[in-house]
Amino acid sequence: MMLLSSFLYLIGRPRVEDGLERVVLSGVYNVKSGRKLASHKWSPRLVVLCGTRLLVYPSTDCSDKPHVFQLTNGKVEEHKSKKHDHSLAFSCGGQTYYVQFESWLESMKWLRLASKVASQQPCTLDLSSCSLELVPDCLFSHTDLTCLNLRHNYLGERPHHVPTEQQGYLDDLTRFQQLRSLNVADNSLGLFPSCLCDIATLTELNVASNRLEELPPCIANLESLQVLHAECNHLTSLPTELQQLQHLTLLGIAFNRFTEVPEVLTEMKGIENVVLTGNRLQKLPVELMSKLTHIRRLDLRSNRLELTSVENVTFLALDSLTHLDMSYNSVAELDVRVLKQLTHLCCQGNGMSSLQVPGERLEVLNASHNKLSTIEITPPPHNLVTIDVSCNAFEKLPESLCDLKGLKLIDASRNKLNCLPPRIFWHVPKLTRLRVGHNRLSALPDRVDNCLLKELDLQHNRLTHLPAALLMRAHRLRVLNLSCNRLVTLPQLGPSEKLKNVEELYLSSNYLVEQSLLVIAGYPRLKVLHMAYNLIKTIPARFFVRLEQLEDINLSGNHLTQLPATITQLPKLQVLRAHSNHLTSLPDFSQAKLLKVLDVGCNELREGSLSGDLLSQLSELDLGETQQFSKAEALVNGSSGLALLGAGPDGQDSTLWRYGCTQTYGQRNNLCVRQVLRPTYGADKNEGLFAVFDGGRNADVPQQLQTSAAEIVQEEVRKHQEGNKDNSHMKYSVLTAHKRLGSVGQKLGSSGVFCHLQRLGEDTYTLHLANVGTCQAVLCREGVAVSLSRCHTLVGAPEEGVRVMEVDGMFTEDNKVSGVTEATRQLGRNYLHPTIIPDPYVHSVSLTPRDEFVILACRGLWDYVAPMEAVDAVRSKNNPLKAAKLLRDIAQGCGSQDNISVVVVRLQECDEPEDNCAVIQPEDLPPSMENLTVSDSGESDTKADGSEGRTNGNGVNVSEGVEGSVSTILDDRSSVSSLQSTSNSAGSQADEQESKVALADVTAGLDKHAIQEAVHRDRHKKAYQSKSHSLTYGAERPLKNGWKADRGGWVSDNAVDDSDEEGTENIATEVQVEVEVYTPSHTPSHKSNIVTIVNAVVATTQPVENGVHEEKDKPTSEQNGAINGHADAEKTPLKSSKRANGSVVPDSDVICKIEIAPPKPPPRSYSSPPTLAVDTSTDGSTSPVRKRAVENGHAANGHEMQGVEEETEEYDTAL
Repeated sequence: MMLLSSFLYLIGRPRVEDGLERVVLSGVYNVKSGRKLASHKWSPRLVVLCGTRLLVYPSTDCSDKPHVFQLTNGKVEEHKSKKHDHSLAFSCGGQTYYVQFESWLESMKWLRLASKVASQQPCTLDLSSCSLELVPDCLFSHTDLTCLNLRHNYLGERPHHVPTEQQGYLDDLTRFQQLRSLNVADNSLGLFPSCLCDIATLTELNVASNRLEELPPCIANLESLQVLHAECNHLTSLPTELQQLQHLTLLGIAFNRFTEVPEVLTEMKGIENVVLTGNRLQKLPVELMSKLTHIRRLDLRSNRLELTSVENVTFLALDSLTHLDMSYNSVAELDVRVLKQLTHLCCQGNGMSSLQVPGERLEVLNASHNKLSTIEITPPPHNLVTIDVSCNAFEKLPESLCDLKGLKLIDASRNKLNCLPPRIFWHVPKLTRLRVGHNRLSALPDRVDNCLLKELDLQHNRLTHLPAALLMRAHRLRVLNLSCNRLVTLPQLGPSEKLKNVEELYLSSNYLVEQSLLVIAGYPRLKVLHMAYNLIKTIPARFFVRLEQLEDINLSGNHLTQLPATITQLPKLQVLRAHSNHLTSLPDFSQAKLLKVLDVGCNELREGSLSGDLLSQLSELDLGETQQFSKAEALVNGSSGLALLGAGPDGQDSTLWRYGCTQTYGQRNNLCVRQVLRPTYGADKNEGLFAVFDGGRNADVPQQLQTSAAEIVQEEVRKHQEGNKDNSHMKYSVLTAHKRLGSVGQKLGSSGVFCHLQRLGEDTYTLHLANVGTCQAVLCREGVAVSLSRCHTLVGAPEEGVRVMEVDGMFTEDNKVSGVTEATRQLGRNYLHPTIIPDPYVHSVSLTPRDEFVILACRGLWDYVAPMEAVDAVRSKNNPLKAAKLLRDIAQGCGSQDNISVVVVRLQECDEPEDNCAVIQPEDLPPSMENLTVSDSGESDTKADGSEGRTNGNGVNVSEGVEGSVSTILDDRSSVSSLQSTSNSAGSQADEQESKVALADVTAGLDKHAIQEAVHRDRHKKAYQSKSHSLTYGAERPLKNGWKADRGGWVSDNAVDDSDEEGTENIATEVQVEVEVYTPSHTPSHKSNIVTIVNAVVATTQPVENGVHEEKDKPTSEQNGAINGHADAEKTPLKSSKRANGSVVPDSDVICKIEIAPPKPPPRSYSSPPTLAVDTSTDGSTSPVRKRAVENGHAANGHEMQGVEEETEEYDTAL
């Protein structure tokens, strides 16, 4: 099988006969000679750029002898002519040829490559990658040449049968008497050219990547040599003659086959820098290391070291060591406190649990991707500039960091931090970058003073508020990322305009409302604004007046019904995303001349929202599943510059699965990702094929793969369908796609993932998947992320690094193979074979009803969003298009600036619609809702701070802050859709509750739809799906005992969790609330005044003895039957109400009524908070609260309306 794979690869490599593979550029163009004769006119000729020569043939073929130009002695420049555009002038030896090209881009390509040779300095010459077999003869005229680069050619020593008169071989380089630097790397020499040892003037020699097995003893003749690069060879030892090179200071022997440190290094007293990266070292012998006292820099990255705490004495004698790199080994414990001169330490990727570092001179510490919870640095590192401890297990940062006056960068992202040092924002004078995203921070230090931060990353935490002075005194902030937190408001800004310098602001996935817009509008230099998935309903027209620098805006996932017209007047606006709102129309974007990307999918756009002028200026338009798609598709026909994304309302023609997709440019001008979307595939149209390709910085390879992928997979299925039930057709599909790339894949490449949904029986489906590179796929199985692919990078798959080194490959410090790409397997990149290969990872899985959806995406998503986070974020999204867009927005909110391509294939529908309420845990609530407490009586409860809370007649303590936040979050539109569906199923659980209480004060005005959307985005939690559709609030503290989690939410099982250590005497009360809402437009005629009916049920957990709960006041069987809807309503002795799902609930103990006066239309389209009147009595009498509301009538509502109007005027004045 491996031989066949290699055969497919080899026959796929492009080959050109007659040695033309050495040709760099060639073509037939109009050519004119520079001689001033009338006979010399423009005529088509064959022009070839080969190495350092320009070959101009007399005709269009190569049958005649060409005229040869030596560009090393000439010049190349643009030629301006009125009749002949895109021309270049090639001059050499007093003769000039003018060549006219077909396009400006083609002429610039020739100019760049020819100028590389023609414009060389007399003393420095770069002839790398010129396909040279011989050194040009004209080169030897430059006797004063000092620096010569011949890397990646086909040079060699003179064969024995060739006479010495024929020059051009490496033997002739001795004629350069002043040559000091020579690079002959990657020439496939095989043996070290001994003739190079005769160039006594050399101070730097590079013989890397030549498959050398040894260095000759005569290398000692290079007495002036200071730098020797011999990386990527087959060296296993060094000659003892190297110790004669007294001036040698740097020895690069990385990516060879050393199993131990060469002993000759102990005798080379002048050497300071030794690079042993990528060898096979397992131990560092104490006796040998004790003699390396002269070494200052030691690079041991990517070896097989397994040092223990006892073996750390190895470093005892390295008194002069200043730079140590131990990254990507297997060092569990590292103690280098004896290295008093150490300034730079890199030890990431070891999985170490203990690290002890000296602090006398330490400047840079990189210990990321380990298992560290503490680091011991003694004495305090007062010279520390950069510290990176990301991807570890830190719960807190040491307070001593605040005493480091020179510290500029702290990266502690992806840890378990609960708090930051109190002095972090005012006692570190030079700190400019602080990255603490993906932690557990719930609050920040309050004191902020003289803060010089330019970049602050706080994404993916649990922040409910920010310090009051953060935005006011952190006046140098340029980038602020607060995405995926629990913020409701933002602190105020300072008065000075000069101190408002934020350029990039990321606020996605929070609880922000309109009040936050006033703060954001105070940043006149803002360029990027992402505030998707918040609770914003309207944007005032004056909001964008001062934000003239905005280039990228994301307002998706809010509750907007329209966009202000002033958004079209932003002079620099390039990207606008406002999908997943409730937009019915779009403003006129004719003034936004620079607008290139517009995403308004998943809205409610009416006819006439799009215009031809708008479409003519866009390069990407995403309409999603809107009725406008067909109209836009008709307008786009014939337009080559617009990419129309999304799908029309009839685009989902498969009944087996539904898909949604999205892709975006990011910060690049070129879209280098492509997708294959075939929901109905195969001969019977009952299969599916989906694929994602990412070309990095090129779009040619992904484009060709997109065109041919479906046909290739179908051909391979036919070839392997007889007697073959495995996934071999996927492997050969990838290899065939690689072969058909041809010359396009010679130097370019692409990652890719193929997903084939194949039908094997009547109701049996199998998912076949194959991937190469960084494009990956994840399957959601009962809420758990199952990886179907493998990330072919050095970090994602360590075995790939071993394979790369086995085939003489190398990778740089940023983990790029040959310094080109991070992917170790790709389609294309033939010139890097066998370092980069196209062999895919193939996986098959039989689909079951437990499998919910599949996510295919490129590295633009997976580098910023973990698979489980992605599954949690979109599991409740029944609409796969919204799910794909959500993942894209999350990645961009986390800082992704790359191309992003996401495909979500929904295999099973959600149990319930995504717009229903989800179960909200106490820690998920915004701060204004976390003070809710419930007592067992109607008397006042005492808070922790000693103040008394206000309760209603049933013991519900509602603080004033809760009421204020409730009124501001109310959304009549979403409340009708979400709360009305909430009451459909909770009635069947009424018999499981032990006591009933009205909770109208708590739920009045809650926008449950908005809260649910926000909770779905909290990726610290599992998927928030709800079977019971009940809005659940915890009281006083998170509920632990007596509750269990199922797929739908949290329900009581009257049991105790075995993992609980606390007693059950003080278990908090859980309150379940379900609400039906009627607005005036939806209210029946006999209920014109009753707008909201609340059914509130309180489940109280009693003390437990021996693990069993004691039940009290258990309802009778007759009552249970009435509550569950099993008994006939007419025979029920209790006064009851019938729910929409058929269940019946007694009114006497369960139902309490809330009246909301219909609000008047306020001016300027601002919605006013409703007036609430709660009837909590059980005997039918009017409560004092309801009586006051009836007496006041609409006056109270008018008073509140007046307050809203005043607030509006104040807001506009501030703007």
